Amino acid sequence: VVGSRLAFLRAQLEREQARLAAEQEAAAEEAELAAAAASELTSLIGLARARLEQDQITAPAGDSALDYYSRAADVDAEAPDVQALAADLGRAVLTAAEVALAEGRFAEAGALLTQAQDLGLSDEELVGLELSLVYAQDSLAQAEQERLLAEARERLAQGFLFEPATGSALEALLEARRLEPDHPEIGPAFAELERAIQAVAEDALARADWAGAAAAIGALSRSGAPSGMLESLRAELQYRQTQEAYLTEVAPANELNITRLEPPVYPDRAVLRGTEGWVDLEFVVDRQGLPRDIVVTAAEPVGEFEAAALDAAENYVFEPFVLDGQLYERRVAIRMRFALE
Repeated sequence: VVGSRLAFLRAQLEREQARLAAEQEAAAEEAELAAAAASELTSLIGLARARLEQDQITAPAGDSALDYYSRAADVDAEAPDVQALAADLGRAVLTAAEVALAEGRFAEAGALLTQAQDLGLSDEELVGLELSLVYAQDSLAQAEQERLLAEARERLAQGFLFEPATGSALEALLEARRLEPDHPEIGPAFAELERAIQAVAEDALARADWAGAAAAIGALSRSGAPSGMLESLRAELQYRQTQEAYLTEVAPANELNITRLEPPVYPDRAVLRGTEGWVDLEFVVDRQGLPRDIVVTAAEPVGEFEAAALDAAENYVFEPFVLDGQLYERRVAIRMRFALE
């Protein structure tokens, strides 16, 4: 029994010794890590301040004061030396932002302002630069707006309404509107341009230049032209294209309803000879239903019945052709037969 008791106590003692050894090892490792961290923190802060003195605040990448500060903050952002570095670096960044602003590098000034905010500078320290940056950006935008409006007027006078894509009045005005939609000159400038483009579209329609008309209508759509103007031009383009197709394609005359049809006068000479035959005619039925541009395309026999066929066709009357509420001219063909009873 005494031996068992001693063995138990010996085992307990060994476990306690092992626990104490592990704790001591962990404490030593923690102390070593803390020492290493302190050493790294000191090194990073030293590098950051060296770069700060060299005016390498944001560049070069990976070797700037901001880079070393960021790494130091990752080690211990609450360390007094790190916070002091942040304050000094923030003021240096703010100074760099003021220089960039004075030299007209507004995007860089804005980026530096954001970095100064991230470094913890107060609103009181930043408000002056913020207001100056806003004023400078507004002034720049206003100057750019005036430049674009002047460019648009020049392009309009030169006839570059919507082409070329990168040097037209339309592109200049679209950019001006993007910068400041409420500028008092934007509305009148667009109205003047849209009237000019509308005239281009109407001229293209009159010349049957469908591609040119479509391009002008597309430009009006991009400009935000009134819907009534766009709808009218689109409808006119569709109508004229459809009308062109009807005048290009020849349809049988029986596709139209004829309201007056008088038989041709049989030529006396053909009656005496007992001649029979036919004549093929082609003509346009206009919007009043009357034939025009009547031509003979074939005849059998040639020279016998053509005159009689032409005289008869001139007296035809058709019901005007209507599609979707629109009157169209139609090109048709008919064979007129001459037969003795």
